[in-house]
Amino acid sequence: MFLSLLLFLVAIGIILGGAAVFTNAVEWLGRRLGISDGAIGSVLAGIATALPETLIPVIAIFEGTTQAETDIGIGAILGAPLMLGTLVLPLLAGFLLLLGWMRKRAGHFELDYPAVRHDLGFFLAAYGLALLVSVNPLAPVRYVAAI
Repeated sequence: MFLSLLLFLVAIGIILGGAAVFTNAVEWLGRRLGISDGAIGSVLAGIATALPETLIPVIAIFEGTTQAETDIGIGAILGAPLMLGTLVLPLLAGFLLLLGWMRKRAGHFELDYPAVRHDLGFFLAAYGLALLVSVNPLAPVRYVAAI
């Protein structure tokens, strides 16, 4: 039992250390490439973070031999952003309300509305396209949309 707990704590330390190194590496790569901080956070970090979990459904769709494997890949692609959106947005709102109640943040919340509108518009368009393609029975249409 003690050894299992110790290994668990060591594993958590390794994961947190790896996350810190990864975050720092992405930030410095973006700065060396001359990318703005907003683009580093929304594009470069997003791609690097989502790449491993994105490859699994893509492989399931393109290499899957049965309809069940393809359905699993499509479900993973459509389900991940929906799950994150339904979890993250209420958490952010709750933390903002909590910090406001505790008087730990300024009374005025500054938000870059054009950037948020742009990001949400792109997400809704891409998600809508993915949703439409997922119900399309023609494989060539799915391949073109995937590219």
